[in-house]
Amino acid sequence: MLNREELLKTHNDLTAKAREIMTAKNQDYATDKDVFRNLRLFGGLGILVRMSDKLARLRSFEENKEFAVADEKLSDTIQDLINYAVLYYAFKNEVKPTVEVKPWPRCSCLYYNLAKTVVLGNSFPEPVR
Repeated sequence: MLNREELLKTHNDLTAKAREIMTAKNQDYATDKDVFRNLRLFGGLGILVRMSDKLARLRSFEENKEFAVADEKLSDTIQDLINYAVLYYAFKNEVKPTVEVKPWPRCSCLYYNLAKTVVLGNSFPEPVR
């Protein structure tokens, strides 16, 4: 039976390795000035989808008692979940910079209005007049 000291050592080992992985992967996916660069397109929901993929993998492991991909271990999936949880928390608590938003000039160009929609995050472009 696992005692508290062993449990806390397991916690320390998993989270230390998760931090190493996050450090390396964040350098591949983001920049020092924008650690969420790869996450901004889909935001918090995108992170939750990635977490749900890891949970689905754990469910399959629980049901099948093994992973189909032999070189990935239980600890890999747990560390991924730890990192996605940290990313989600940090993303939701990110201090948004205050930026002066200047009004967009009127334009009848469909592509311009579509670009405006993507940049500003509006649901639909303004109607072309």
